[in-house]
Amino acid sequence: MFDTVFLMPICPKDEERANWTIRSVRRHCRDFHILVLADGPHSSFADTIEEADDVSIRYFPRPSKRHWGRIWQMQNEGLMDALRLEGLSRDCIFVKIDSDAVVVRDGLTQRAQALFGGDPSVGQLGQCSRNISGKPLENKGWQSYFERRTGLVGLLKACCLIHRESGRLGEAFRQTKRLKELLDSARRNGYRNGEFAIGGSYILSRPAVEAMLQDGWLTDSPFRFFPTVGEDVMMTPHIYASGFVARDDVDPDGIFAICGEEPWIHPEELKRRGHYIIHPTKYGVTKFSERLTEQQIVERLTSY
Repeated sequence: MFDTVFLMPICPKDEERANWTIRSVRRHCRDFHILVLADGPHSSFADTIEEADDVSIRYFPRPSKRHWGRIWQMQNEGLMDALRLEGLSRDCIFVKIDSDAVVVRDGLTQRAQALFGGDPSVGQLGQCSRNISGKPLENKGWQSYFERRTGLVGLLKACCLIHRESGRLGEAFRQTKRLKELLDSARRNGYRNGEFAIGGSYILSRPAVEAMLQDGWLTDSPFRFFPTVGEDVMMTPHIYASGFVARDDVDPDGIFAICGEEPWIHPEELKRRGHYIIHPTKYGVTKFSERLTEQQIVERLTSY
């Protein structure tokens, strides 16, 4: 029986770091399955991913070419694949994890299940409102974006964008209406414009994923036409629109130590604080007296 499904998107040349992430999961987790979501055809990737009974790879023949709406839809299809796995536990969690994030501590699944079980209204855990220093995460750009998006001018611009992406005027009108419904519903349930969990890793509850599927957001979200809105920025309003909320777990002993850049706190200090997932490792360590490559910091974080 699976208590955890990890969903890891990768691009060509991510294979080595993906294996580091896979090994970190194997070291610290049990009763899991890893779905690797390969952004491109099989021919674009080296056959070096450590595929086994606990890892499967789905190749997406049409590369996203950094189109975030396509990346979002690739992850949604991964979530639907995950729901179809045999042997999912009722309280299975779904961990979106980038290939430059690592699991560094036992007990990830148990902590997340306890948090979801303690408050069933929570559908997403992540680094949402505070950074690794405990200071508020400023999302003023995305806040302004979403404030404008449901005004008349914003909706007209969205309609033009969807028309350009889809090539169908009727679809553009339908999806623009759906966009307004999505954001209105999310706000009624407490969503704050621009709120999101940083995409290096976040965790979704099974009820939240099933609700998004039932509401059609995994198959028919207007955001799949948006090329520049990050998948993490897209996910959180869908969580709220489906009747759930997002919550931080970022204090010492919390699951997440997630940044969008090289952490300004040493990754080994983040591990000593008791976090379970650290991201990113791809920059190595360059802000401290001892400089480390990506491989060196991964080895340090996962060797004890």
